[in-house]
Amino acid sequence: MKRIGFYSGSFDPITNGHADVIQRAARIVDRLVIGIGVHPGKAPLFQTEEKAEMIKAETAAITKRSGCRIEIATF
Repeated sequence: MKRIGFYSGSFDPITNGHADVIQRAARIVDRLVIGIGVHPGKAPLFQTEEKAEMIKAETAAITKRSGCRIEIATF
């Protein structure tokens, strides 16, 4: 059975703390879904697409080391 984790946040921008949580989660799950929260009433520093690209860049090495599949979704 696959272990799936979900980590949500605004990631505006992704921080070292976010990366630490992602790295720790990647060690204990087979698949990690990172949910970028979108709030229409707030003015974010970065657009959702930019945040997704930053997360992909930050998690590339984590994915390679851990073998965990990391996906990005918005909600």
